[in-house]
Amino acid sequence: MILPKFLDVVEPLCAKGEWLVGKDITIADFFIGGLYTNYIKNPNIGFAKDKWATCLDKYPQFKAYGDRFADANKARLDTRKQYPI
Repeated sequence: MILPKFLDVVEPLCAKGEWLVGKDITIADFFIGGLYTNYIKNPNIGFAKDKWATCLDKYPQFKAYGDRFADANKARLDTRKQYPI
């Protein structure tokens, strides 16, 4: 599975600080944070929800980072159009 290999690399970066490459949010955060908000925590995703939860248990720093990203972008996430994936 590709995602765990990817998160093995990302997990230590998520543990460093608030954002991936410094104190301010960057395009890198939208790429990685988007993975979290668009697929893992998107309520319209109808597939593999049990696998996402198991995956997040193995990557707590990524989960914490994803929650920070979602909080920082809450206004946009709350108003975006909802489409089933």
